[in-house]
Amino acid sequence: SSWVALRRPCSPSDRPPRARPLAPLPRFAPSERCGMGLGRKDAGGEGIGDLGREDLGIFLELRRHVKRLQVGTPLLLRSVDSRGQEDLQICTFSITQDLTTLKWQDQEGTGKVHEVPLSSVVDIRDDSSGAAGAGEDGHHALAVKLKRDGAETTLEMICASPEDLVSWREGLAFLVASGAASPAASPSRDGASSG
Repeated sequence: SSWVALRRPCSPSDRPPRARPLAPLPRFAPSERCGMGLGRKDAGGEGIGDLGREDLGIFLELRRHVKRLQVGTPLLLRSVDSRGQEDLQICTFSITQDLTTLKWQDQEGTGKVHEVPLSSVVDIRDDSSGAAGAGEDGHHALAVKLKRDGAETTLEMICASPEDLVSWREGLAFLVASGAASPAASPSRDGASSG
């Protein structure tokens, strides 16, 4: 019967060729800061560029972080003026869709938009205080050091939750380490002053 003929096992010549991705996967720079090392496997038989299950999980997690950064997050921007007075501004921080620029917009006052190329980020440091959970006695903060025109500036970003902190720390570290922000990135429209 024809039904039985359809159930016969496929021979190797009957199988369609393995699908290949339309575009090659990007090469990922390993980053100790975010604990990733996609690509190379030593004894597992996989070559450079092959993604294992664990690597795929890491990649998907980083992708989720980057997408959160593109959507934007309300954070507090801490600055200290020349008299030593601390100022906290509510700003919405985001990464542009082309993954080359860090933007933030003041949510109070003029609503001024600030932009800096990600290529100017030289260090990202978890600056949280308090217990490991940074409960009521602590805060979730990130210090992002920028170097532009020979001067260094630090953006002190205070996150509302540990999830925001992880997304910004891991996502930003990944983008900077992977070279998504090339040195030829578009110039900033505004300085990254925090004072």
